[in-house]
Amino acid sequence: MRNNSVNKLLLGLFLLFSLNISAQQTAHTFNSDKSVVTLQIDVDKARLDKEDEMAKQIGTPMRIAILYPLFLDAISIGKWDVLSNSKKTWKLTIEAPKSHGVTVRYDDFYIPQGGTLYVYNEDSSYDTKVYTHKSNPNGGFYSTETLSGDKITLEYVNSSDQTEMPRFQISSIGYKYRDLSDVFVTPDSKLRSFNDSRNVCIPNINCPEGDEWQNQKKGVVRLLTTIGSSTYFCSGTLVNNANKDKTPYLLSAYHCFNVNGRTATMERTEIYFDDEFVTCENQTTRPESKKLIGAESLVMNPIVGGSDGALIKLTQEIDPAWKVHYNGWDTENQDYVNLSGAVIQHPLGDVKKIALFTTPLVTTSWAESEGSSTPNAHWLVRYSRGVTQGGSSGSPIFNQNGLVVGTLTGGSSSCTNTSATDSYGKFAYHWNKSSDPDLWMKKYLDPNNTGITKLSGMDSSGATDPDPQPIDRPNVVVFWDGEDLYVTAKDILKTVRVYNLSGYEVYSQREFSSSTHRIPTSAWNRGVYIVSVDAQSGISKTKKVVK
Repeated sequence: MRNNSVNKLLLGLFLLFSLNISAQQTAHTFNSDKSVVTLQIDVDKARLDKEDEMAKQIGTPMRIAILYPLFLDAISIGKWDVLSNSKKTWKLTIEAPKSHGVTVRYDDFYIPQGGTLYVYNEDSSYDTKVYTHKSNPNGGFYSTETLSGDKITLEYVNSSDQTEMPRFQISSIGYKYRDLSDVFVTPDSKLRSFNDSRNVCIPNINCPEGDEWQNQKKGVVRLLTTIGSSTYFCSGTLVNNANKDKTPYLLSAYHCFNVNGRTATMERTEIYFDDEFVTCENQTTRPESKKLIGAESLVMNPIVGGSDGALIKLTQEIDPAWKVHYNGWDTENQDYVNLSGAVIQHPLGDVKKIALFTTPLVTTSWAESEGSSTPNAHWLVRYSRGVTQGGSSGSPIFNQNGLVVGTLTGGSSSCTNTSATDSYGKFAYHWNKSSDPDLWMKKYLDPNNTGITKLSGMDSSGATDPDPQPIDRPNVVVFWDGEDLYVTAKDILKTVRVYNLSGYEVYSQREFSSSTHRIPTSAWNRGVYIVSVDAQSGISKTKKVVK
């Protein structure tokens, strides 16, 4: 979240641009029989890429597309035909020149019983999407998923005796101005918007790294939020509550729903479950996920002066057949209690993936030029396997008991910088640490004020995970994190001394006021060191560590 006055000016101009394009209909033309509509869009890709780079630096979520208003009653145009079996078909092709992908969004989307809508691109052998009455049975807002390329076709088929008409009131077109993938499915195919090579170091959730996390994965979702005239990718998870009543509470990050003072249109938030490959290997087509639309904002704990937490409630019921998981959580706020764990995520809007950590989480603060988080409101993590990316924002971080202890704010980790760190807003701070009780998640997740501080997860049948095991915090923990040596004890430290193998004292300090101490070691030689630690309670420990 770095920023300066130039960035502020550029961002202001971007917001003005976004406001302008959202206030007027996009120019378009038809062919002679109105079966093809072509958008007239002048895209300055270089400018958009610069805006995205700036947005990344100041900590906004990952933008996936620009929305261009269209306002068409699609069924009143297009071309109707009668097939040899007496079924009727309707087709409309939408062209968005030079787009890497097209999404259609509707103010009203309704398919009668027995009708089917097929949506496909020019290469219809890939990515054809099928929609029926069950897709959006009550009508209203809907969006068909992004297909690669710059031309898509909507094809509706009904039976010969069907009289009820579908409703396809197009409100806007999502224009994907850049491709997130550089992986080809086949030499002559379109680029996919998943299997991104930038995620090559992050295992898929059904790889061996995810074997111990199969319950938790069922609660993790991909989010698509609409903010102004753009759409954004994030991640999140369903969470259990003390009543264990399967209320569809979903935990994510504040910044996934707020970009520079503009808030998400919550009723158009899209939530995707089961977006994962069934095996460890990448597949050639994206799996069919399950989608819900719409949410209610409950708690938005900001980044500046807060902990970057968001709790929302889904407005559509979750089908019990989906077998989702309401993940458990832990409000523990001590360093070196969360000794290992995992992050389950949708990096770059990709399928579900996992990153692991095996060194303890330590307290940190998130800072930016606009302001800082509440002091010590974040966990710092360095991964032992995998990383995160844009689109991972809001991902849950689980401790060794499989309980959520934070949500991703950001960081610098990537597959080209696997040793970098990320920061997660502490669930303990989301819970009840804000000075404003309206920003406490506790009031929703423990509505009867039972005083519970940790809760196991629960599946859609009501079966709960095993009770969390007590965490045996070591008397003394010593480990390296990058070029810093961390020392902590159960009590206030008294002395810390470090020796090399020759017995020479390379570091010594007394008179501490806390139980945690960080020693910068960038000037130290690589090798083996002996760390001697004494605490005021009489705890004493000597450990050998390797730099």
